[in-house]
This record gives sequence, C-alpha cells and structure tokens, in this order.
Amino acid sequence: MFQFYHRLTDTASNDEGVDDFVSSQATDMESSLSTLTLGKSFTGDITLQTFNSWLIDSQYCCLQGEGLQAACDYLVHAFDVSTTDEMSSIDWATIFAALWEETEAQDHPRKVIMGLPKIVLHPNCVRLCQKGSPITVTIKNIIQDLQALYAFRMYAFPPLVHAFRRVVLSVPEAENLQIADFFIEFARTPPSLKVEFELEAAMAYRLESELPSRSYEYYYGKRENYGHA
Repeated sequence: MFQFYHRLTDTASNDEGVDDFVSSQATDMESSLSTLTLGKSFTGDITLQTFNSWLIDSQYCCLQGEGLQAACDYLVHAFDVSTTDEMSSIDWATIFAALWEETEAQDHPRKVIMGLPKIVLHPNCVRLCQKGSPITVTIKNIIQDLQALYAFRMYAFPPLVHAFRRVVLSVPEAENLQIADFFIEFARTPPSLKVEFELEAAMAYRLESELPSRSYEYYYGKRENYGHA
C-alpha cells in the first residue's frame, strides 16, 4: 500500500491536483485496511463483496500481520450469517489461496491454523465444489498442506477432522474433495506427536498446575484424542 502511494506521488510530484487525488485515495485505502486489521468491526454491515473488494484493492497486502487473523475471524462470522453465493467459486479460490499463502508467510500462526478448517471446509463453501473447479483444487491443496503440518503441530489435527465430519455428513459435494483419501492415509499412518510439540505440551501442563485457567485447551484447543475419536 505504501509503495503504491509513494510510486504515484513520485510520478505526479509536480501536479498538485494529482497529488491531492493520490493522497485522498491512499488515505481511503489506509482507512479501509485499518478497519480490516481491527477485525471485530467487520462483524457489522460489511458484506462479503466489500470484503473481497478490500482484498483486491490492497493487492491482498491487508492480510499481512494482524490482518490475517482479522480476515479469518470475519469469514467465520460471515459464513454463519450469509451465503457464499455473492461471489463466484473462482473468487473464493483466490481468497483461500491468498489466506494460505499469507499463513505460510507467517509460519502458520497457531490460532489461524486452528480456525482455517472451519473456513475452507464450511458447508457453504464446500457446496460450491464441483469436480476440477478452482475452489475444489484450492481446498484440496490446503487440506494436503494441513495434513503435512499436523505431524509437527498436533493442534491442527482435531479442527481439521471436526470440519471433515461436519461436511461429510451434511454436504454431498464433499465427495469431490476426496476426503476418503484422508481417512485411508490416516488409518495407514496415524499422526503422532513430535518431540517439539511434546515439549510445548509439557510446558502447557506445567503452566496449568500454576495457573488453572491456562490449560492445554486454552492454548491448543481439543486434544488429539478428540480427532482420533
């Protein structure tokens, strides 16, 4: 956003009218991105179309930093109160790909990883999944990356399995995501805790003994046996 602003102002530095216009546009964009970063203000009258427009106008830069979690929080809320029909499956494929790209850039923030399955596998989104469609391919790729991830971050496993169960039981189009392959692979090689996460979990248990409100579930959500069940 700031590169965009400086590039245009450098080009039009001798034109006061253009400078004023560029400054106004940059201010409007910065205001929009600040609203997105705040996150909770999205739960009002912001439509999915407006959300998508903000992403496009910022070239998805508004997902950087705290904007990623803010966007995820907004989508979780928006999907529960509206449908995905406002935009095409291609739009959703682009949004999900941008979310995952920024998630990887931020080294898979814990809270984002735990909430992402609820978004990309929301029934309203899975209903858009036709064989070979862009959104189907994108969601399948994210699922595969999450599968690889939970070997090192077990807290990613229960939310993913919970989202699987939800759509398999309620959305016929879930068949196009080939979720059965996930369960076959799970049966062959069940996920197991890596040393790194065992150390993190041990510290969580130790902290809980000192501060009962800071339990394992407080940091990591459901335990892995919930996903197994």
